[in-house]
Amino acid sequence: MSDLAHKPVSNSSVRCVRIGEAVCDLNAGLVRCAGRDDRLEPRLAGVLALLVQRAPDAISRDEFLDLVWDGEGSDEALTQSISRLRRLLGDAGAIKTHPRIGYSLARPAEPARPAEPGVTLAGHPAIGFARRNPGLSVAVGVLLVFAVVAAIRLLAPPPDREIEFIVQDSETGEVEFEVLQGGN
Repeated sequence: MSDLAHKPVSNSSVRCVRIGEAVCDLNAGLVRCAGRDDRLEPRLAGVLALLVQRAPDAISRDEFLDLVWDGEGSDEALTQSISRLRRLLGDAGAIKTHPRIGYSLARPAEPARPAEPGVTLAGHPAIGFARRNPGLSVAVGVLLVFAVVAAIRLLAPPPDREIEFIVQDSETGEVEFEVLQGGN
């Protein structure tokens, strides 16, 4: 391994880091740990990027809310984000809680090489297509749902039905009942 792999991240120009066993691609918003790739929603990626940028210093809850949520977030949203990041990093101890202060990275964030192109979710063609064409992706999804429902209705046997007919003879006034069985 090179010396670069052992130096802690000290500036915001490094966009791919290793935290414990997890490799975090901050540009793509992706965490790879234990053979799984997990995409980070924008605020979760913002929390992770701020933790990496400021490591090993503690960041206050108010600062997270101001910088990541633009002052519109809540303590609960931040708490859930930290909890989710701990799970994604595969190490509950990777993020340290400082009571009544905030959070910091407890493990060093070391520069890492980005994952091979096409191997991560970020490089998957379907992800790129969905990002470029969100409206079309939704339309295709809706059409697929309708196609599945139609196929189920066509392939499923019709339910048995009883159909009752009431026939009244106009000359005699007699009323007759007929019952048909089956799907017709």
